[in-house]
Amino acid sequence: MGSKKYIFLTNSLGGVSGGPSYVKNKTEWLRNNSWIVYAFDHLGASKYESIFYDTLKPYKNNRLGVLFFNPALFSESYRDKVIRKILKLISWTQDDDVVVESNLQTLAAWGEILSQRINAKHLIYLIAESESVNSDKSFDYFNFKFKRDELFFIKPQAAPIFFKHYLKLEEDQRHYWAANSAIPADNSIRTVFDDIPDGSVVITFFGRCKPYFYPCLNEVLSFAKKYETTSFLLLLVGEDYPKRNVRQLFGSITNVTVQFHNALFPVPQSLFDKSTVVIANAGCARISFLAGAITITIDVEQNYPLGVLGFTTENITYRKDLKLPSQSLGELLEAVIVNKEYTSIPLFNPFENIINGYDYQVGFVNDDREYWAGTLNRENDRGCFGFCLRILVGKLHFIGLGSFLRFSLYKIRSFSK
Repeated sequence: MGSKKYIFLTNSLGGVSGGPSYVKNKTEWLRNNSWIVYAFDHLGASKYESIFYDTLKPYKNNRLGVLFFNPALFSESYRDKVIRKILKLISWTQDDDVVVESNLQTLAAWGEILSQRINAKHLIYLIAESESVNSDKSFDYFNFKFKRDELFFIKPQAAPIFFKHYLKLEEDQRHYWAANSAIPADNSIRTVFDDIPDGSVVITFFGRCKPYFYPCLNEVLSFAKKYETTSFLLLLVGEDYPKRNVRQLFGSITNVTVQFHNALFPVPQSLFDKSTVVIANAGCARISFLAGAITITIDVEQNYPLGVLGFTTENITYRKDLKLPSQSLGELLEAVIVNKEYTSIPLFNPFENIINGYDYQVGFVNDDREYWAGTLNRENDRGCFGFCLRILVGKLHFIGLGSFLRFSLYKIRSFSK
């Protein structure tokens, strides 16, 4: 008799952002429920290579950078080589009962190939907040998975955004899973944040750098200029913050001190105790709120504040009603820091009714096996240069030249087979 095996194909196993935190928490639940778990990421040897969580450290050799690229760009023999490597790493046998979970669009293509190869169940759970389908072939595939109830999203609002170029959908509760990415803050460790003098005005960006960062940073700058007699400490805690650009931006004023801190684990409670206000979204906003910090959340689609979590909003990624008026970040900072409007206990806890639902997730995928025959179409291959150029100028700003070189190496290997 074979084993129950659960395979994650995810963005990164490194760092402490929402993605690896979700995989960590779900992996622990799966192990406690008789599953053998394997996790693979597609960033490979990048700046995210450090794995913080002990739960995920057994997968340090499962970091396959080739998974970053659409499998349609490679020869069939090279794709087969990648799949065989994965099967070897998971010690697969024909008697195993396997579930594959893919967390990004490109990974979903690899996940379908892998699942078809071993007759596994394949579910797609897109953990990025604002992905969308932008090609007819991709739409056909994801619509196929959507109709089979094998495609799920991080928020009810994410499905309409994902299909916005092809379908007009309402908020979708059926295809929504709550991602438990909460990691409690640790009160037992001493860090540099403990040395921040009490009473300091501290504005903290918590979490990796996202598209909303620059619009919000400019509002922080304007706010600091308006209150030039007040000294501010600006903490940027997480990955990918552009140090040079930030320092240049604040170089013209003298009342803001800027500090950069990499991803932290454990996350110290003192960070939130010392922060006057935290700017965050998604899982990082949840950590901040539960640690007792006044937390301003940001809409990932509009790059605009949702409100003060637990007081004026329950949302950590999207606005539920776009018609509702919204305050600018500058106005919210004034309300929090100057007018001290949010010093009481929050009016409500937006997370009190969230359940993990892992048993529901594992049992949700269709038992009948049907796979998308058109996933890999060589017409998708526009060539190495064009593809890498799109990477270099695209949303994945942290990939850069390294991906160009890495892709070229993979492509050469593929053609040599």
